[in-house]
Amino acid sequence: MFSIIVYMVKLYTPEYYKSHLQKLDTDYLKAINDVKTSQPYYKTFPNNNQHSVNYSTNVNNSNSISDKLLLLKSNLSSNISTQGVDLDKTIQNYNVLKDENKLLKNKMDQLKNEKGGAKGFYNDNEEKYNYIRITLFIYFIITILLFYYIIKNEKENIIRIFDNIKLKITPPKNE
Repeated sequence: MFSIIVYMVKLYTPEYYKSHLQKLDTDYLKAINDVKTSQPYYKTFPNNNQHSVNYSTNVNNSNSISDKLLLLKSNLSSNISTQGVDLDKTIQNYNVLKDENKLLKNKMDQLKNEKGGAKGFYNDNEEKYNYIRITLFIYFIITILLFYYIIKNEKENIIRIFDNIKLKITPPKNE
């Protein structure tokens, strides 16, 4: 199996780096001055234990501060590269969202157009429906009048037919 080791870089603010760098700068200058003052004594009296201890302590302090400066530089470099990667990802996400936004805007405009078209289509169909409804109502009235006329005429014809039948059925009158 492969294992991936991921180093999490702690992101610091620029203010952190500024204050930390100022502190290390003052400490480093103090350590360098201490080395400068203790070195002549150490070189002059190499066998003196106190001068030797002071000089080595001051050199160790300056090396420690130098290491801290290198570590700060490394952290700053990794933060810059991490921020650059994060910035690239953010820009890519922004571009993707921008493209999606364009597509959604076009779709929204299309839906607005379709909504306007649907309203027009609805209004046109409503007019057709109302026209057909009025036409059917007129046909209904005409049909009722026609049935009335037919029934009225048929009634008169039926009465005539019955009158003729009565005449035929009734025996002739004797005179």
